Amino acid sequence: MSISKVSARRLQRISSALGMKQIEAVSEPPLDAQPVLGTESFTWTSCSESNAAQPTAAIPWMKRNIPAPPKHEWIDCVGQQHMLDCRLPGADVLALKGSCDLALCTSAAVQAFSPHLGLRIVVELKKEVKSGHVDQLAAKLVAANSVSPNFKPIAVMTDLPGWLHGDQQSARAMVDAWLIAWIGRETIMIYPCHDRAKAVGILRAFLDKEHLTQDSAHIAQQPEQLTAAESGAEAEVGRLLKRQRLPTGAAAGRGNDVANLEDLLDFADDLDEADMHQIKCYTLQQLLRERYAPVAPAVPPA
Repeated sequence: MSISKVSARRLQRISSALGMKQIEAVSEPPLDAQPVLGTESFTWTSCSESNAAQPTAAIPWMKRNIPAPPKHEWIDCVGQQHMLDCRLPGADVLALKGSCDLALCTSAAVQAFSPHLGLRIVVELKKEVKSGHVDQLAAKLVAANSVSPNFKPIAVMTDLPGWLHGDQQSARAMVDAWLIAWIGRETIMIYPCHDRAKAVGILRAFLDKEHLTQDSAHIAQQPEQLTAAESGAEAEVGRLLKRQRLPTGAAAGRGNDVANLEDLLDFADDLDEADMHQIKCYTLQQLLRERYAPVAPAVPPA
């Protein structure tokens, strides 16, 4: 289903399919960081929010205020409409389709014409962040971690607080809303921030503290993390640098239980008849396998 159509009910089923709790909002910053005072405002164009001109205009702002570290680059995803398309691990018949507005990717992935393989941060821009958008942010986070598991990408939704084009003298400044999301231990964590300087500081610190391996294929483990692991110190739950991978395989919880046809049809509003037929056939096949799975004969007593 389209990520833009993910509702709270559908997100709950996605989370259940992965064996995760739905969302936990935290009030403490996920990373100790100094605010970046003097962070510039952003001027939205007069185009609609969905117009391709918006992310294109936002790229220079990102490059200036949240500079890409070595071996990384910011891209706008106007031409990457299917970048986050994926099938959820442990629930093969549940698929998410869509993209994001901006992304910070590894340069290696971009140069290989596969930016989705090197996602570090996915960004969704909204002129006004509303409650229903949170479910879409969580879905983008799940999709990003599904297509780029080696980097455990985080997701950000923001109104890039500034002014509407031609409206600098009025009171219609953006609300200054930032939502930073990541995968915690069996849950989706979200930190809301209403301070541009603070949010930018957190994202800068995140990129400053977490580096790539020499071949850019994974995240390098920092010396302090190695020391903590060797000493058996318990990882600090909920912190950005301690985020988890998306559950896969047996860890994904319900697995085939999600193949319940009633659940599947809830995700099928944007599918054609051929896709629907395939889902129904898959469902019946799974039910037959579970019902008539061969059982080893009992071993007779000696």
